[in-house]
Amino acid sequence: MLFGAVSLVLGTSLRLIPPRHFAVVTCFGRRTGEVRIEGLGLFVLYPWVYAAHLVPAERRTRNISFPQVLSRDFAQIRFEIDLAWTPSPEHGISYVDNGEATGAGSAVDAILKDRLRSRRNRRMVSAY
Repeated sequence: MLFGAVSLVLGTSLRLIPPRHFAVVTCFGRRTGEVRIEGLGLFVLYPWVYAAHLVPAERRTRNISFPQVLSRDFAQIRFEIDLAWTPSPEHGISYVDNGEATGAGSAVDAILKDRLRSRRNRRMVSAY
């Protein structure tokens, strides 16, 4: 009887995290801060107590376009950047907190545009 109960709990607790995925562990629906990589994982009383939010760790691409600007010789310039990135387990919690692919892509856009703007402003100040 005891052996059957233990094997039932153990059987429902073992979960496979598929290849090219990682999992953000939750306890009663709240993230614990633990991230597990692909392979066999133990989630006690899955899905009632511990569960896993699967995140595909596949390559993602994003096209970032910038508004048209004028150069010093008054030529109109418009440029775009194609950015490729992959979510990593080290930053899995913040990736999920920021809305996964959509939110992380928007955050990357904002960071890149802000850094380019600040670099351009530094050059303009140093030119005068």
